Amino acid sequence: MAVIRKAVNKVLKSETHKDVLESLESSLELAMTLLKREMSEDRLAGILVIAEHILPSGKLDAQANWKTALAHFGTLYDDHLIDWNTNDWFSTKVLSNLVQRIPEKREFAHCLLEWKASDSVWMRRASHVGFVMIAKQGDRW
Repeated sequence: MAVIRKAVNKVLKSETHKDVLESLESSLELAMTLLKREMSEDRLAGILVIAEHILPSGKLDAQANWKTALAHFGTLYDDHLIDWNTNDWFSTKVLSNLVQRIPEKREFAHCLLEWKASDSVWMRRASHVGFVMIAKQGDRW
């Protein structure tokens, strides 16, 4: 993982990609492109872009932004987040962190729980794995 993280950071600091993180649209486009690639290392890089660059920037905290992002994320379960490794990592690094940091926690949680009715086993799994870190907090959440 350290190698993938180092590569992501190097690319994002490069002259050709340094502006990617300035807008939510361009940074999400990069992450979604990586998440849709065949190699699991590319998908893990996309997860890192979201978890370590987009989320800390606070750009997804606004309600309209997280709702749009969640809709985009949902499309990944058709063909891309279809193995336990990337699915669970996405769920814990992205979905779990989102539900903990945004102001509309309960609304986000309800939107995520709607995924449990999906035809995709991977989307159903994500709707539960996304809450594992929160469940550890018990009633404090």
